[in-house]
Amino acid sequence: MVVVRILYSSKDPVGQTIKQLGYGFEDVETEVVDFTYRGTDPAVMICRHYSKSGIPTFTVHHPGNPTAVSSGGEPLKLGVAYPRLAFTVLANLRGADLPASYEATHHGPTLDSPLVFVELGSREEVWRNAKYVKFLVDAVESAVDSYTEIQCTKAAGIGGGHYAPSFTRMETHCFGHIISRHQLPEVSDVILREAMTKSAEPLDEVVLDDLNFATKRRVSSLASELGLRVKLRQHAWK
Repeated sequence: MVVVRILYSSKDPVGQTIKQLGYGFEDVETEVVDFTYRGTDPAVMICRHYSKSGIPTFTVHHPGNPTAVSSGGEPLKLGVAYPRLAFTVLANLRGADLPASYEATHHGPTLDSPLVFVELGSREEVWRNAKYVKFLVDAVESAVDSYTEIQCTKAAGIGGGHYAPSFTRMETHCFGHIISRHQLPEVSDVILREAMTKSAEPLDEVVLDDLNFATKRRVSSLASELGLRVKLRQHAWK
């Protein structure tokens, strides 16, 4: 049986709230974007989400640095995604009084074991809000207990905005890595292949959102080489 570890950091404000609430999860005791993790068990990191807007939100994403700009971990390297685990957490977060969405892959660490980031944003009073943190923890614990029962199309998402609204709305699809449209000019074919292959479970599809014709052809060719179907949003693309 696969054991999923739940992690937090006492250096992170959401992690500090988790600790104050008495949860007995594993404290990595360092920055969440650059921690080291020994072992092969999949893990969920619960932490803060920051944005300039300060809008309260829940977000779910996988780790990695698709470009040479590194925010923790190694540049030009993706971590290992776990689509069904991420999807199940996101599904459990729907219906709260805060919006919930995927995010594009955008920061480390770049570990060799599966990792899902589950975040609460986007300002201090939200990070310290016991109600929101408890809801987030409940969503994660429930997902850890049930994600293996989920039946879905496992996919990588290429294109769209950072908060991936099109991919978030696709409730029949479990997404691994998401590479946003604004990242793509700096993303190599090597990284695109990693987005399609670095997953705890094999992917079925690559879903494209709001890309120009040349980029569609580029990504579609790579997906075909790997034996993956290609869809444009929720419609088949040929």
